[in-house]
Amino acid sequence: MESVIKLVGEVDLQASADGKPPKISGLAYCGGGMRIPGYSLPVFVDLAGCVIPESFPLLVDHAATLDTVVGMAQPRVRDGQLFIEGTLADNEAAQKIVKAVREGVKFQLSIGAMINEQPKHHSVGDVVTVNGRKLTVPSPGIYVAASTRLREVSIVVLGADAGTSCTISAKKDLSTMTAENNVLDIQAERTRISEINATIDGLAGSGIPADKLNMLRATATAEGTSVSDVRAELLTMLRASRPSVPFIASGNTSHIGSPQISAAILVRAGLSNVADKAYGPRVLEESRSLHSASMVDICRAALATSGPFVPHDRNEMIRAAMSNVVMTTALGDAANKALETAYRESNQSWRAFAAIRPAADFKTQYAIRPSFIGSLAPLAKGGDIQHGTIEESVFSWSVDTFAKMYSITRKDLINDDLSAFSETPTVLGTAAARKVADLVYTTLLANGGNFFAAGNNNLATGAGSALQASSLGDAIAKMRKQRDAEGNDLSIAPRVLLVPPELEVTARQLLESTDVNRTGDQAPRGNALQGSAALAVESRLSNTGKFSNGSTTAWYLFGGPQDVPFVVGFLDGQETPRVEFFGLDSDPSTLAVSWRVYHDFGAALGDFRAAVKANGA
Repeated sequence: MESVIKLVGEVDLQASADGKPPKISGLAYCGGGMRIPGYSLPVFVDLAGCVIPESFPLLVDHAATLDTVVGMAQPRVRDGQLFIEGTLADNEAAQKIVKAVREGVKFQLSIGAMINEQPKHHSVGDVVTVNGRKLTVPSPGIYVAASTRLREVSIVVLGADAGTSCTISAKKDLSTMTAENNVLDIQAERTRISEINATIDGLAGSGIPADKLNMLRATATAEGTSVSDVRAELLTMLRASRPSVPFIASGNTSHIGSPQISAAILVRAGLSNVADKAYGPRVLEESRSLHSASMVDICRAALATSGPFVPHDRNEMIRAAMSNVVMTTALGDAANKALETAYRESNQSWRAFAAIRPAADFKTQYAIRPSFIGSLAPLAKGGDIQHGTIEESVFSWSVDTFAKMYSITRKDLINDDLSAFSETPTVLGTAAARKVADLVYTTLLANGGNFFAAGNNNLATGAGSALQASSLGDAIAKMRKQRDAEGNDLSIAPRVLLVPPELEVTARQLLESTDVNRTGDQAPRGNALQGSAALAVESRLSNTGKFSNGSTTAWYLFGGPQDVPFVVGFLDGQETPRVEFFGLDSDPSTLAVSWRVYHDFGAALGDFRAAVKANGA
């Protein structure tokens, strides 16, 4: 689905009274990052991938009608920046813009573009080149839109980017004015006063005292204040008159920001332990005044602490909050912490025996089995060092992407229903951990390439392979007697006994009991296998309904992760799922805020010499 972005830049409007069409030019985009609704991180538009027409119409406020076309413009890309130059038309809408410039109104350009492909996410520390500049990605990361299409350019009074400056030049030669000019100026003055009155009347009951509104009306009318300056003054009055947020402690509230709001959201969702662990006691204490606030009030607090005035209309306030960097960052961080905690607290038995490796990309990765190296050889005369070989000692693995979306509707926010937030990230965190484990044990049970085989001296079959002292002792001996191709002993020590739930009691007796009873009249004797390995229990081993080759009797003995009996890889070493936040405007068909969760991982069998399987039957 395509999405629209609007970029705001500098504009220079040359309006003269010599009969020539007014010229317009300006810097539309400087090549940097922008805050765009629906994206939690700054978005860079790569002009190299932007389809830019040779010319396009100039509009007013992005309204695509015949009455709002005020001229034509041409683009110019230079040094990774987008400039435009154009000419205004001779129509009523363009004349209003010229008159406003003569009155001192400062305009800006706003450019609408379509994003053709989902922008690519870049993590902190990545080095990217965009718009001809090499950039080391700062915290918390960025998006780069590599495929866009320029749609239109508009002249606006107030741009979306408050930090963008604007330079406008207008000339008016009073000596050449005619009676017709005077009539037009009278009409313009009447229009100015009418618009001032309408603007001020529209804020009746907004919280600004009536006497201040009447004073502004009288002063602006008498002194010739422009409509834009009146609006700017009204905005200042609104900010000063907005009610204080009742649940924020009085005094200095500069400590309230995304971490405090994120901690408050976690506490409100019943995850105070997660908040304490993630942010610490200081941030948790600073967020205390928000712990009893509703989600609507937390939205209001996020707007109040970030600067812009808080809309009185609840719908507008929620929409503004969900596009506000403080709120979106807080929601994203809270969801991330809840999901990560659930992921890490899930049962991950594979970590006891699997080596964890980073992957730079999604291509096939290659690793060398530790047992290939053999022994160091004596240095020959002349200093020649003997070369080792890696034939039959390389195994491959790769990572893939697994993803899911979840949302909180506007209705849930208004109803203060946090169940969707408190339960969904936890469920998804557990599901992510479950997906990794599913892949690990699917791979293990598949026994690809005859990893477990009699020829590898790591497979026991028949009745004697049932889990008992003798079979476990045999498995330990098999592992300790593994040798490389040159006959060198590898000295691999058993570390983990992996069993299905059906064998847990037997395994604990073998590994934890102090004594083992003997048959007949013989007295008990000490348990020689006590502490010989750590115990890991995995239900997937006997889940024959979901996993092929599952068994209630089979069990495994592994060396440690350093022996690489198994590999689990993660893209860029990111072991926990990634979470990205999308605001209310991310999907026009759904009135909800959403999180996208994705996880990049893979699994493979490693060094067969560090693993033993017993069929148990």
